[in-house]
Amino acid sequence: MSKRSVVLNTKKMLHALKEQDCKLFVRVDGFRLVGILTKIRREYDPQIGKDRQWGMGITLNGEVFEEPLDRKNPKTGRLETVIVRETPFLMITARKTSDPKDDDVNFNWLPHQFHLDAMKELEDELVAQQRVMNRLDEEYRSLQSKMDMIKRDATIAVEENNNLKATVDFQSRRLLQLEREWQELYTLLQKLRAQGLEVEGELAIEVKRALEKGREKAMSPHEIRMKKLKEDEEEKQMIERTIARKQTVVDVDEIRELIKDEIRKAVATVSKPKKSSSSMEELLSKVE
Repeated sequence: MSKRSVVLNTKKMLHALKEQDCKLFVRVDGFRLVGILTKIRREYDPQIGKDRQWGMGITLNGEVFEEPLDRKNPKTGRLETVIVRETPFLMITARKTSDPKDDDVNFNWLPHQFHLDAMKELEDELVAQQRVMNRLDEEYRSLQSKMDMIKRDATIAVEENNNLKATVDFQSRRLLQLEREWQELYTLLQKLRAQGLEVEGELAIEVKRALEKGREKAMSPHEIRMKKLKEDEEEKQMIERTIARKQTVVDVDEIRELIKDEIRKAVATVSKPKKSSSSMEELLSKVE
């Protein structure tokens, strides 16, 4: 058992002894602690014709003791108390032993002030110890209250931490889901943009073709032939430049055959076959 437990148990014991009208029983002879005085009874003594007080209690060894708390003075013949000091916590007797004899050799008194001061000091020490025990008890209750508060705060903190972890996990999963959804939407947007650009390009081509067809329909046969000759000339120049860059030798007859094929394809798209046929013959004759 720790010192603190011993002190607290002693404090409780002293309070319990006081509440039960029990006291520490001490002898003047060596200031020895006999035990605990539990009861005081009165008994009639026929020799002196008066009631005498008897103290009863338990020794530190667990044995029961019983002895008179007064004596018949052999010199004066009077009945005198042998209790030299009594406090709420202890009783001090001048009797050396539990022997009921009233001989002087069985008593040790406190004739000197030094002894009285020593007893007073003992009593004061007991009171001071009682205050210390009370203070320790208050500190113990205060510490216990703080510990309970810390335990409650720790429990709340653990719960809040668990809730926070759950919230973080939920938000993390939600964030991942949102990122996947955003990526899917971004991919879809890119596809839609590409499709839009493709449709826009197709529309531009169709518009260009419609404009060209409109212009071709509005042009006279001579203008159509001149336009075609110009395009063929540009294409011829482009082929010649390409051949020059590649520094390769190309047969003139092959080039003429290529130009004839292109002219035939172009004339086939003209809306008036007869005029186109004559134009084709003219172009072919020029190329030859």
